Order: sequence, then C-alpha cells, then structure tokens
Amino acid sequence: MHKLIQSLAQTIYSFDAAAIHSCNTNPPINYDYKKFSDKCLLPIKFKGFPLQCRLDDFPVEVLAKIANQLLQHDCLSIMYTCKLLYNVGIAHLYQSVIIDKSYSRFNHEKHAQIFSHPNRSALGSTYIRTFSNFIAFLKHVSEAPYLRSLIKRFRCITLPDNTFPLMFPIRHVVKSSLQSFFAQLPTLNELVWLDVSSGAPEIIKFTSLMNVENKLSLQSIAVDLSMWDITAKSGIQHQNPVCNFLNLRNLALFPISNSQYLAKLVKIFVSGTMEGEIYVNRRLKSLGVARLPRENKILKPPSSLLILTSPAVTTLDLDVVHSLSSVQVNGKKLNIRYSELNHLSLSHCFLVPGDFPRLNLIVNLRNLTRLEFIRISEVQIIPHGRIGHGTKALLAPSLIVQLAPLLLNLEVLHLDYRECMADTVPEFLSLLTSPKLRELDITVRWNQSKLSSYSSWQDLCALYLERISLFKGSLTKLSISAKEENLFGDLGKQFPEGLLETFLPRLQNLVSLRVDSEKRLPADVERTLSVLPNLQFLDLQGSGSDGAPHMAFQVVHSGILDSWLKVEPLVLKYLKASRAHADSKLRYVRLGGSLFEVEKGGIRPREGIDAWFNEQVRVGDNF
Repeated sequence: MHKLIQSLAQTIYSFDAAAIHSCNTNPPINYDYKKFSDKCLLPIKFKGFPLQCRLDDFPVEVLAKIANQLLQHDCLSIMYTCKLLYNVGIAHLYQSVIIDKSYSRFNHEKHAQIFSHPNRSALGSTYIRTFSNFIAFLKHVSEAPYLRSLIKRFRCITLPDNTFPLMFPIRHVVKSSLQSFFAQLPTLNELVWLDVSSGAPEIIKFTSLMNVENKLSLQSIAVDLSMWDITAKSGIQHQNPVCNFLNLRNLALFPISNSQYLAKLVKIFVSGTMEGEIYVNRRLKSLGVARLPRENKILKPPSSLLILTSPAVTTLDLDVVHSLSSVQVNGKKLNIRYSELNHLSLSHCFLVPGDFPRLNLIVNLRNLTRLEFIRISEVQIIPHGRIGHGTKALLAPSLIVQLAPLLLNLEVLHLDYRECMADTVPEFLSLLTSPKLRELDITVRWNQSKLSSYSSWQDLCALYLERISLFKGSLTKLSISAKEENLFGDLGKQFPEGLLETFLPRLQNLVSLRVDSEKRLPADVERTLSVLPNLQFLDLQGSGSDGAPHMAFQVVHSGILDSWLKVEPLVLKYLKASRAHADSKLRYVRLGGSLFEVEKGGIRPREGIDAWFNEQVRVGDNF
C-alpha cells in the first residue's frame, strides 16, 4: 500500500512543482511514505446508515461537485489522498488558470468574493504568480496533451516579474511556447490577456489566436493587442480573415490604432462561414473597443480643436462607429446589428453627433445595462461656418443627449466626456430616465472654452452634483473626479469648498464613494461621512488627499511605512466621523496609495488588494 501512495505522491509533486504551488516559495516537504498503511483509508461512518461508506465510494459526479467548490490549495489537499480524487482534482485545477503576480492566498477578500458567488465553481481558479512556475506550467502543458483539453478559461492579469527582460535563449523558449499554447486548447471558452510587460512587445503571433483549434467553443475574448505580433496587419491581409468565432458573447480589443484596422478585427471576430454560407454573430453580450492603452493619459488634440469646419481638414479618426456597423466579405457588404448587447464600452475614441442614427441602428439601446464612455472626445462639425463668436449656437445636439431617452434600463455608467464650448453631461443625466442606475463613475472636466456656457467652475460642479442627486434612490456606488485640461494632458482640479458636503448627504444608499480632487480639505470629508450611514468603501485621491506634508516622514526617501504612518491619523479621524452612526459600516479607507482595513479595535494597513479594492470603487474593464 505504501508503494502505491508513494507513486501517487510523487506524481502529484511533479504536477505541483510545475504550476500548482505557484503561491508557495518554500521547499517541498519530504514525507516518510513507509509510515502510511491501509489505516489511512479507514471507512467513514454516517449516522443512520447501516453500511459503511468511504469517500471513494461516492459517484464521480458527486466528487467533481465537491472539488468544484474548493479553492486551489484545498483542492490540492484532496489530490494527495488517492488516485480517484487526484483525477477529479486535476480537472478542477486546470479548468481555470490565472496568471497574476499580485495574488496572495492570505488575502481573504478575494476568497470571500468567490464563496459568496452563486456559481462558485466558475470563479475557483489556479493562480500562478512567479516566473519559474509560469515557465514550468507552459512546459508541463506542452508535455501532457491531455491537460490542454482541461483548460477552459485562461487569464493573464499581471505577468510575473522579469518574464521577458531575459537572455535570448530563455526569451525564445517563452515566445515559442506561448505561440503554440493558444492553438492547442480544444475546449477553451475564455481568453483574457490584459497585461503587457514593458520588455515584451509583439511576442505572440496573432495567427495563433486565429488558429485556435475549436473557435466555436470560445465565448469570451479580451486581449491587449500590443502583446500580439500584428504583422497581422499584413498577415490579416494575406490570409483569409473570416474566422468562425460565431459563439462569442464577450469581446474586448485594445489598443486599436485606427478604424480601418478595427474594421478588419470586426471581420475576424464577428463574421464567419458555415456550410458555405456567410454569417454575422448577432449574439454579442458585451463589446469593448479602446483606441489607446488603458493607462494612456495624453489628451490629443486639445479641446480647442474639437470643433471643425469640415471633416476633410482633420486627421482625427471619426469612423469608429462606422467600422462596427458592417463588414465586407467576398465583396459583399453585411450589416451588423448587436441586438443582444447589454454592455458597450468605448475608450479614447472620437465621436460625432451624427453617429447617433447608426449607433441606434446597430445597438438596441433599450437593452443596455452597462455603458462606458471613457475619455471620449466629441467632435462638432460646423459646415460653411466660422469658428468664433456665435459658434455655440451652431453646435449640433450632443451624441449623449440624443442617447439618454433610450437608455431605459441602464444600471452601470462610466462617463468621461470631452467637449468644446459646451458640457452636456448634466443635461444627459437629467434626461436619463433609468430608475435602476446603481453605479456611476463620472469625471467633471473644465477648459477655458466652457466659459461660454458656464459662468464659473463652481456653477458647473454644482450642476453636476445636482443631477447626480436625482439618482439618490438607486445609486450605491459613486466615483467622481475633477480634471482640468491643458495642452499636455489632464491636471487635477479642486472641487469648490463645501459643495460635496451639500449634495452627497442626499445619497443615503451609497456603499462606495471615491473622490478624486486636488487639495481636498479633511473637514469636508468628515462632515460628509457623518451623514452616510451605509458607506463601506471610501477612496480619496489627489495631491491633498493624504493630508499636509509631514516634516518627519518621506524626507529622506518615500517608503511604504512612512506613507502609512503619515495618513493613519487622518484615517482615524474619518473613522471617528463615520461612527457618529451607531451602526457605522465603514470597512476600507484608501488615501492616495495607502489602504486601511477597519477593525473593531481600530485600523490596520493592507497591501496586495488594490486590484480588488478598485473593483469596489471604480467602474470599467469588467468583461
């Protein structure tokens, strides 16, 4: 018996060293296998049953159900028991693989999120966080073909440190392994690659994704295209670009350099052929397109150049919506209608008011529950007109104002909208009739051209906050930022003093609040917290969010401990203000880059959970 256990344990460890103990940097434990005996398989007695029953007597379906409810390391534990549970456990461990260097098994927030999910098995995953385990995982999968058939979901959130700034031989091994990896996953239904290492541009052939073994099984694709070798720009032209991703439900692509390139990608992922007929996928649930990388903060062009006399005199790409509306296949134009779409995200794009009819045609706006317009620039075209005095009267109705009456079921909204000589976001919010809006992430923008519509920055902010308070009955998450535009990018701007404490108390159902404002006064925040009884997450950003400069901290160097010690008194002050309510629910506070968890006896600093915390306070990138 001990020989059987020894062989099984050795098999498990070879698998374990490859990928599974990705969170464990300690050396493996040396077991004395001779101490094992048949006693380790003692039967389990159940009260009320006359017969004895052992765990391996259960049907495989029941054991698989049990394994699907376990986290990574718990599943490993049951795999050490017997061959049957090893086979059951390995199927669960490989069904979802996540590359994330920030993951820690000791951060209970992620585990609580998994266990509270109605479909826990969909979130239980194997996490890989070190470079050595990443390489071992790729090698192990390439040597064991049966493991590739187990992988259903693959996500790369953040690559391990030092993955690609390597010597050429190792870099070549990683590159070749990744190129063959994606084309050999027959049951893959979700592919997410969000991280791009600074030393790893274009390491994966785009054709690897086009040559996935079973395209009809893929339901979700979200990839940062700067990671993929887009000689696909030429490669797409030289190959048949019509693929059969006809069962896609979620699609997110970024960055998109121009609308012509976007049109080719839409042709690849939305159209296909079956039995000689050309089809267009009309069952997408979510669609995301970003022109620039997510972290890009450059504003181009300046707001003064967003009003044109003719579209022919600009180099701005104004055809994004047009590229999403149709495809050309074999000389035949096929119109696209995303009739089941409920999540639309556009980022760093240029839109014009004339896009409304086409957008209304391709998307059933009444079905949208989630809308993200992130750093969108609206371009106004004034035909045969002169830009100067009287220009404002010639502006066409804004695109978002035209959209608002049709967004009847909107629940989540992220709006960062640039305009020249006008700001129609307050009007959009007043026309938005959805009674279900529960999450709002909004940016208040200011440039000098808006003086033609608003007398001051304070008047604009007051109008924004008044319109936001219209959703006081349903709003549970609010993120509000203040930005001022200049020729080089965004600058932080301060909300007028006393304005937040006037309007925010109306939002009594707020669970999460994020404020990004320069030189925020602690007194304003204190008075606001004292009247928000349901608040659990507080996030304050901006140069003054962590208090005044301290003479003792961060003088020689900027250290994490110094940051915590500097803001700790301010966090305690906010906590005291929130506890003006006997049933205060405040759980987490972040000031600048320092995050604290509220406990019964006070507060304690936390690190490694910023990504999770961002999900609680922000809206966006949730595909």
